Amino acid sequence: MLSRIPGALFRAALVGMLFAVPMFLVPGVAAKNSVVVFVLLFSGFIWTFLEYSSTYPSLIEFRDAPPFNRVRFLSLLVTVYCLSLVQAFAMNPIVGSEFVHNVGVIIGYSLDIPGSPVNLMMDQFGIVGDGLPYMTFLASVGIAYFASLVSIVIFVVIFYVRKWPGNSGPFNVWTNMPTFDPTTTSDVVARLNRDARINIVLGFVLPFLIPACVGLSFGFVGSAPFDDSYMMIWVISGWAFLPSGMIMRGVALSRVAQMISVKRDAMTVEDERASVSVPV
Repeated sequence: MLSRIPGALFRAALVGMLFAVPMFLVPGVAAKNSVVVFVLLFSGFIWTFLEYSSTYPSLIEFRDAPPFNRVRFLSLLVTVYCLSLVQAFAMNPIVGSEFVHNVGVIIGYSLDIPGSPVNLMMDQFGIVGDGLPYMTFLASVGIAYFASLVSIVIFVVIFYVRKWPGNSGPFNVWTNMPTFDPTTTSDVVARLNRDARINIVLGFVLPFLIPACVGLSFGFVGSAPFDDSYMMIWVISGWAFLPSGMIMRGVALSRVAQMISVKRDAMTVEDERASVSVPV
């Protein structure tokens, strides 16, 4: 356990930095959301440290099968960082914010085609928060969705090129899938394949459902989800990150099911060979 502490501290610091990024880039976030940022930062730091410092995790999947979690974390970090720069450009331009904003507008226009998740997001929140320019919102949505697509492509390339998770050594289902209970079903492979399909389908459907759910949820409380800069960054990041994360999880579960099936078939063949008696 002691050997895990340095790595756990490093990962916990990165997670804490993730929640603090908008505070350092967007004017006014530190003063308006300091308590919220501190609570999220501290909670993320403690939770990540406890998960990675313990011998057996309780919630984090594929902890010992890199780079699954690294790809997802970097995708979210890049998204939050870019959205913070875009938001900063709308208030008080800083170095690099204009370039990121302009690139985001180009991506947003390119993805804002009829029926696309970006188009649905723009239609749902055409009139956004007070003082938030339309181009800022378009750039944020475009960057977030584009980053999610790129993260899926990167993971799929790693998945096939590096034959994930075989490159990480022996795969321990217990430590890498702590929430999975194999005793609840008679066929583990069938259940993993079913869960994989559900995750992939949800990953494709959620970008279309989340905008309606967000609008409905904030309609009950009588406020707009983009009146606050910090909330806007995380709502848009979550809208793009959650579906891509579910697709990657579905692909990973499918590979685990394939590995278990191959191992089980190999054991069956060995048992059959051992049972064959040699005539005297």
